[in-house]
Amino acid sequence: QFMSIHILEEPDRLHTILDDIESIYWLLLYCALHWLRHNSPFFNMGLFDEEDVQPRLHLPPLTLGGGKKSVFLTRSQYTQLEFGSKPLNDLLRELGRQFKTIYWGETADDEDTRNRAEAAAKSLEDVTVVLNMFKKALGRTDWPQGKDRVPDQFPPVTDNKRTRDEHRSTVETYGSNSSGAPPNSSTSGSSNPSVKRRAKRSASRPTSQPAASSS
Repeated sequence: QFMSIHILEEPDRLHTILDDIESIYWLLLYCALHWLRHNSPFFNMGLFDEEDVQPRLHLPPLTLGGGKKSVFLTRSQYTQLEFGSKPLNDLLRELGRQFKTIYWGETADDEDTRNRAEAAAKSLEDVTVVLNMFKKALGRTDWPQGKDRVPDQFPPVTDNKRTRDEHRSTVETYGSNSSGAPPNSSTSGSSNPSVKRRAKRSASRPTSQPAASSS
């Protein structure tokens, strides 16, 4: 649910601090969508439990994901979200903007965009920078006053049974005040940046040369 796009796209890649920082972003966004007021009652929560199971010959199936998260960031859908808490809203948008820069730059052809992506990644890899972002948000005086938590706004609507069971347990504990299934976002096709990144990585991998035949 909260894994980085990189890890979901390529599970065997080396896990870095940047993946952990991104997971914090998805966790914060997930909790805010469920239990804080916002302007998107039909938000596509399926981006948190997307699964693309690919069969492999003589190997266990490979489970991939990240397409919907990638679309959410690179198409700036995060800017359409508006939370009742302005400090939280600004924090989520700034984190979203940084990760958009990173992922957008990975498929860019121009050097300037790639350089901005590298700079954003290097900045977020510095835990002090991220902590200061949170400290700045928490130190603001325009947080909502009083109790701003609301009942779960997204009852379980998902094809993923494990996630559905977890949501059901939460709803039974705290209640819910919302209904309706969020619309689906397209995550297939050449316009999906997640697909572009996979294709780019595949193209950059060296291909094995056929063994020389002996005569």
